[in-house]
Amino acid sequence: MRSANLREKALIYYRDPLLDKICDRIFDLAEPAFIKNSELVYVAVNDAYAQLFNASVSDLVGTGRGDHEDIEVALGIEDKERACLVFGEEQVAPFSHPFGKGRFLIELERFTLADGQTFLYGVFSAQTATVADIHPAPAAVPTSALLANVSPAFGGELDKQQLEQLTEELDVGLCIWDKNLKLVYFNERLRSYYEGFIDPLYIGLDLRDSLSMAYDNIAKASPERLSLDAEAKQRVIDAKLETYLSERSTEYSVLPNGRWLRVINRRQPDGSVFGLRIDVTDIKSRELQLEEHIEHVSLYRELLNRLPVPLRAEPTGR
Repeated sequence: MRSANLREKALIYYRDPLLDKICDRIFDLAEPAFIKNSELVYVAVNDAYAQLFNASVSDLVGTGRGDHEDIEVALGIEDKERACLVFGEEQVAPFSHPFGKGRFLIELERFTLADGQTFLYGVFSAQTATVADIHPAPAAVPTSALLANVSPAFGGELDKQQLEQLTEELDVGLCIWDKNLKLVYFNERLRSYYEGFIDPLYIGLDLRDSLSMAYDNIAKASPERLSLDAEAKQRVIDAKLETYLSERSTEYSVLPNGRWLRVINRRQPDGSVFGLRIDVTDIKSRELQLEEHIEHVSLYRELLNRLPVPLRAEPTGR
């Protein structure tokens, strides 16, 4: 059943046909779904989303960051939401409800209205895979066969040596984990990205051990980011494992040396995981500069609006 309060608020603030159409779409969904504006304020949520967090639609619409910290902490997707809004790229994230209401994959998309305003659309898809679904490690398989299984593009007449040369030429880090989450392939670019953090990388390395190694080294280098507490460490590792066990996931990670990586994982039908690591340090640097500029402009605008006298700005002609 549609909420009159929800429709009224969405229409009062925006009155846009596209937004109205998308609001209608989420009202009709059985899956939890929401819409937020560029400041991450809820513009619309459906009943399924509100019920997931024991709230009412009217409790959520019009609220933003810091108003529902319990929901924000449980979801943990603010970085992905901002990345989606800034880059315009679809984002996905796993979510396990803290009180057992299910496991979901959250899919985030950006859309833009005719006047240039950007919004975030999120929908929850139910998931069934768990850590217990991991199969025993299979027998050793040649790298060429592993790559051919990941994508038909790696098949054809290329032999093992040609395939490995191809992957070494890629300007991205590449890794493949088998059904038991053991590392079966990585290229030199990946090793260079994680040198000093997941070090040494070697064939047969367990994903859990690699996450533990990375956590320990990052916590030592940046104790303000990660706690050395054993329970906190286990929670982070469990959350990362959930990400790898999702059908697909994309997130951004920053290392203590300042390198930003776009982390992409795709779980294959046989349970193996194909991963890409893309260096986006330059892009992130420009994004942070842009955010700082926007903050300054907003501050100046607020100061000008508070001046007690009229003010007019004109171009200098330069």
